[in-house]
Amino acid sequence: METMKKERESVENYLASILDIEKTNGKCFSVDVAHDLQFSKASVSVAMKKMGEEGLVSFGEEHELILSEEGRKIAKDVLSKRKLLKESLMAIGVSEKNAEADAHQIEHSISDETNRKLYRYLKEQMKK
Repeated sequence: METMKKERESVENYLASILDIEKTNGKCFSVDVAHDLQFSKASVSVAMKKMGEEGLVSFGEEHELILSEEGRKIAKDVLSKRKLLKESLMAIGVSEKNAEADAHQIEHSISDETNRKLYRYLKEQMKK
């Protein structure tokens, strides 16, 4: 069970990294992901091949990484959770550096329900 959780966490991190890089650079290559996540190019290559087989990514004409619809949805969900958690932690006085690191750890642990409820709660608090 723990192994499956770690694998899902790893896939989520890869997908979020691809989307983040794509937003910044227009395209994302395996080497960009390796640099972003501080993994070896070989490790990223193996992961991308596996994720390709799972239908989460494909490769473009220039060998850039292309997120499938499902891969993009997962990445957006992860980045949305991360942003919400980071902003929440900073709102209670956590430094940006620590909020970023903590949000990255927490994002894999909370359910979609918790994420939605937290979002609604914080939105209401911001109105006050």
